[in-house]
Amino acid sequence: MAGALDGCRVLDFTRVLSGPWCTMLLSDLGAEVVKVEEPGKGDISREYGPPFVAGESVYFMANNRGKLGITLNLKHPRALELMRSLVAKVDVVVHNFLRGWIYRAGLDYDSLKAINPKLIYCWLSAYGEDGPYGEKGALDLMVMGLGGAMSVTGQPDGPPIKSSISYGDILSGYSAALGIVAALRVRDRTGMGQQVSTNLLDSAMAPLGALAAGYFATGNVPGRTAPDSHPSLSTSGAYRTSDGYMNISATTDREFPRLCAAMGLEHLAGNPDYATNSDRVRNRKQLREILEGVLATKTTGEWVTLLNAQQVLAEPVNTVKEAFSHPQVVHNQMKQTLQHPTAGPVSVLRMPLRMSETPLTLQGPPPRLGEHTREVLARYLDIGDEEYARLQQEGVV
Repeated sequence: MAGALDGCRVLDFTRVLSGPWCTMLLSDLGAEVVKVEEPGKGDISREYGPPFVAGESVYFMANNRGKLGITLNLKHPRALELMRSLVAKVDVVVHNFLRGWIYRAGLDYDSLKAINPKLIYCWLSAYGEDGPYGEKGALDLMVMGLGGAMSVTGQPDGPPIKSSISYGDILSGYSAALGIVAALRVRDRTGMGQQVSTNLLDSAMAPLGALAAGYFATGNVPGRTAPDSHPSLSTSGAYRTSDGYMNISATTDREFPRLCAAMGLEHLAGNPDYATNSDRVRNRKQLREILEGVLATKTTGEWVTLLNAQQVLAEPVNTVKEAFSHPQVVHNQMKQTLQHPTAGPVSVLRMPLRMSETPLTLQGPPPRLGEHTREVLARYLDIGDEEYARLQQEGVV
């Protein structure tokens, strides 16, 4: 069955994570994605590791499945000519280059729009296309710190913490894919192309959500509240049991008495120190000490059963291994396997999206460096074997 973006061609100049995540999602939606890399080097994330499998970076493979891989030396004038010819044949161009390089290479929107007026052009930058940081590059670490997310992550008396998950990159990739799909919808109606842009800094800050709204409303700067999950909610967060940790959420005035009943602490429900969520937030430290004293008497599994029976939200804090063994995760088929030509069977994550009539599909494994260069140039630009051999000799591909 054809995917939602069947027939859409994407020229992908992205590297590392935010851009590759965006174009991988477009591929899963059915687009034909051509990933352009530098000959002999490729996407820098091909070097990220360990782990490596048969010399292939697991990090790279996790973010680049389902793409055709070609190489073009964009420092060579002939390669730039080929790049412009390819732009004329595609629907979407995606890149996360620095501003200066874009204009030197002629990869800016105005230049490519002149070649293909219906082009959807997506630029994923670090801080924005212009402004005081417009020329700077960044990684997720920088924007998670600069944008405030690290300041609200961790223990109140501990250092700010960067999550092991690159949320700024991932959210930037999702935002870019959404913008591209929306722009394609507009083009279907009007015939007009347009520029779509997002950046790591905005993507890192957008999830601040209610924390930012609270600051706007009161001027109070939110801080770190771990192991509690939120400065405005209690009881909510990770709690220690006899054999590990579990998450509990009993924040409303209806839920808290049920939590107390499940734990044999009915007297707390009538205590004025804990009568409302606001009271519980104010007295969260002493409340946590009471709860964890009781939680230490049973295992996580035992407490999950008891709390769920009282309609209290409670689940274990799993390791990654435990998460992928969870029956709901197995049922949802989040783990998928592809056959790579050198690395063999490669397990990857399915995108968290389902469509009833145009389902997402894994179009293939991540490409080896330059694996499809000859195929793409022949199919898109009618370049034959003799011309291709000359391009190789001249260092163009």
